[in-house]
Amino acid sequence: MRIVKLSEKIFPELEDVMEFFKNSLPNWNPPGKFRITDGRIARDGLQPGEEVLFSYSGIIRYIARSATGCRKNEDEYQSEYPFYFLVEMNTLQSIEISLRDVEQRYHHETGETKSLVQTQGWPKIENRIFANNLWESLT
Repeated sequence: MRIVKLSEKIFPELEDVMEFFKNSLPNWNPPGKFRITDGRIARDGLQPGEEVLFSYSGIIRYIARSATGCRKNEDEYQSEYPFYFLVEMNTLQSIEISLRDVEQRYHHETGETKSLVQTQGWPKIENRIFANNLWESLT
């Protein structure tokens, strides 16, 4: 399970996030193409079928499964976004849950202390039991 933290630089307002997921992402070529800036995630850091939680300003706004791992981007945005992955569009759902609440649940249920809120990158939840239980509760 991967938490993708959406940049307020790229999405200045919540409305921009909503517009992106409702209208832009489904209409890219190919549909679901989520471009990634350099340094956000390791090349092998996302697996096909992995759960992805998209957060904005500390709130998880969308969830989906990845249709692919990270791929090299060769479109006109490749200099700014050298990688991408495909979102499995039929799994995309709008939700609203605090990332801090997810972190507290993660700490409570696993005993782990890894921060999901304070990290700069895109944190990975590797505890499969927790990830499966969380995914079931969100879908």
